[in-house]
Amino acid sequence: MRTRILLAAATLALGLTLPAAAHHTHAMYEPDALITLEGTVKSVQWINPHSWLYLMVTNEAGEIEEWALEARAPFRLAEQGWDLDAIQAGAEVSVTVKPLRRGARGGLFGHLRMSDGREFIDEL
Repeated sequence: MRTRILLAAATLALGLTLPAAAHHTHAMYEPDALITLEGTVKSVQWINPHSWLYLMVTNEAGEIEEWALEARAPFRLAEQGWDLDAIQAGAEVSVTVKPLRRGARGGLFGHLRMSDGREFIDEL
């Protein structure tokens, strides 16, 4: 009887973790593509479960576009040595990202370089 209860508990625990793992897919991003964007930070949202950086980028036609860039939770970025106070609206940055598959102006963070040379890296 005890074995059945443990087996049932283990099955339930596994069943509850699978949806959480499925949520954290990066399928919407191009897996083998990296692009570098240069622009001005419009705003930053250090929120759970994903942080967001909104970047104003001048495209090849000279028009300004807003890009939404996804990063991990603030506590994960801080664990990697990110100085979250350093990245503020108005900062000039260069960001390497995996772009969205559908060509929308968005991407998954990889590497951010501040105009003063400081660098912050997130996993891609």
